[in-house]
Amino acid sequence: MINLSIAVMHCPISARRRFNVERFIFEFGVHNIQHKVVDFQVFSDWYEKGAWWNARRCWIWGLSTKSTHHLVIQDDIQICGNFVDTLKLCIETYPDNPLGLYANRKVCEEAKKKDLRWCQIPDGVWGQAIVLPHSLIADFLTWEKKHIRPDFKHDDSRLAMYLVEKKIPAMCPMPSLVEHTGARHSIVGQSNKNKVARWFVEKKDYLEYNWGQKDFVKSPSMLSKEYYKYYVRS
Repeated sequence: MINLSIAVMHCPISARRRFNVERFIFEFGVHNIQHKVVDFQVFSDWYEKGAWWNARRCWIWGLSTKSTHHLVIQDDIQICGNFVDTLKLCIETYPDNPLGLYANRKVCEEAKKKDLRWCQIPDGVWGQAIVLPHSLIADFLTWEKKHIRPDFKHDDSRLAMYLVEKKIPAMCPMPSLVEHTGARHSIVGQSNKNKVARWFVEKKDYLEYNWGQKDFVKSPSMLSKEYYKYYVRS
């Protein structure tokens, strides 16, 4: 049985992000969410301590829940139709893999052309929305503390480096379950209008897709060599 917990990374100093949190909490279904997930929390970074500082809190909190899988999702996204129910179906298909619910690699277009539901990407976890099996969270946190310098500001790239190192491929559902609406308003100084999902479908009930279809297309890792300046070998 899939038991899901959800943690929202929130930067409340932005009015846009505060509004967005309210919007997608409404889309989750304020009165229904408690019947669909083990727990749900919003983690606010009022003092702008950074994406990794807040993401780490979200993952640690996930360890304290009784969930089988934990989602960390950012506050500048749009969710698909029937998001929670769709996500549970995706988890049931690949319960032992990390899931990247947003993807913008070119391989996504190949999946769309072939009408496949999945891409396998070694480093396919972007901060917009990531699911980890509960069993992986502690190992990831232990690994990154040992191998990644504290001044590395990227939350998702830490996890990507861990997955590549451990040879645990991420699976990305196609079309993506979330869209990056905040692409032009990055809080870490990486605003880019092109940082949007390669394939996201608005105004569609995602339960209409067959998420049990396990066929996938593969992509190689595209981790930046620059990240490894922050990697500690031991």
